[in-house]
Amino acid sequence: GRVMWVVGARASRYAGLLRIHPTAHMTRPVLGLTAVNGWMLLPFGIGRLLLHLPVRGPGLALEEHAAFRVTSTEPAHAHVDGDYFAQGTAFEIGVLEQAVGFRVPG
Repeated sequence: GRVMWVVGARASRYAGLLRIHPTAHMTRPVLGLTAVNGWMLLPFGIGRLLLHLPVRGPGLALEEHAAFRVTSTEPAHAHVDGDYFAQGTAFEIGVLEQAVGFRVPG
């Protein structure tokens, strides 16, 4: 459906205290998908993220998927682990079956 804020999470909390998704966990091969529409942003932000209350409602979707696609008619901004990633109208988000390699300079 139409939403204003979407998060794919491998852990239930972000930054240690913000509860993004109730069942997401690093040992599971799925992402916790949290999607919030405009009128639920305030109850979700205060209730679930800060106070850890079991906020529910028709404007909040909490699901689990191995992968999902986010599309927008207007360019939207995407962040990965809190850092700016890109702007676009479509993003594929999923769980890799193998680790991602990287290099550290020096």
